[in-house]
Order: sequence, then C-alpha cells, then structure tokens
Amino acid sequence: MTKLLARYHHRVINPDTGNLEITFAISDYNSKANTEELEKELYSLEIKKPRSKRSLNQNAYLWSLIHELALKMDEDDLDVYIKLLNESKAKYEVLKVLSEAENDLKKCFRVVKLIKYDVNKDYAYFQCYYGSSTFTTDEMNKLIDTAISWCNELNIPTLEGDIYGM
Repeated sequence: MTKLLARYHHRVINPDTGNLEITFAISDYNSKANTEELEKELYSLEIKKPRSKRSLNQNAYLWSLIHELALKMDEDDLDVYIKLLNESKAKYEVLKVLSEAENDLKKCFRVVKLIKYDVNKDYAYFQCYYGSSTFTTDEMNKLIDTAISWCNELNIPTLEGDIYGM
C-alpha cells in the first residue's frame, strides 16, 4: 500500500473523456518517492485528513484509562466509555427511527444507546454519540480530565501533569 501526504489543489472535468480529474500537490520527500511506484492502472483511493501524533497519543491514553477503570469497576470498557461520555457532556443526538434501524445507526455513530420505544414499538428513541475521534481538543481534554478524575477517586495511577500521554 502506498501512502501519500498531499494538499488538495483543484479538480477539473477532462474535456476529452468527461472524467473528473483531481490534482494534489505533494511536497514532502517520502510521498514524492512513493509516487515513483505508481503505474497507469486502476487504484482504490481513500482520502482523509492526517491525524496529529498528539491526538493519537491522547486517544491511546484515554483508552488506557478507560481500560483501567473498567477493570477496577468490573465493567466492560465500552460501558465505562459511555458513562464518561455522559458525565463529560459529550455531544450526541437523540434520534427517533424505526425500531429495526439500530444496526444502521451503529454504522454512523460510535455509541448507540436505546432510550425507549414508542407506544406501538414501531419506533425507538436512540441516544447516538459521535465518539472521541470527532472531538475538538477541548472536548477531548474534558473527556480525559473526567477519566483522570475517576481514576483518582479509585486510586488508579495516572500520568503526572497536563501531558496526556505525550
């Protein structure tokens, strides 16, 4: 697999073929070197914004805290995560959908929690959390601070200071 780091430049319709052509500017040496392997053939592309090492470290630290809390509380990691999301007032949506749509919601949201069914049980209300990967730095810090607070209450060791595993 070839990974490239590039900045979107522009897109244009090729007048000869009618195909959309997208141009990216590549400036770093490793990505430039990786393009030498490319040949004129069909590729499957996935374009996403790069994640900073800091956010990856924050995420790893959060999940290590969650795991330690889950062990101490004799609960599942995901259950502790949901409780932390609730306490830190993480963003979520309450959606009323067909009762059988729960699996579809789970494809779109990190955590889906059934709240209640309507009178006929045709529809259900679900609390749907976006998950920490969509959080701003402040939202992630609040979630980690909540986890650290819980760890302190349960005498679970945490990293010193405001470094969050970096």
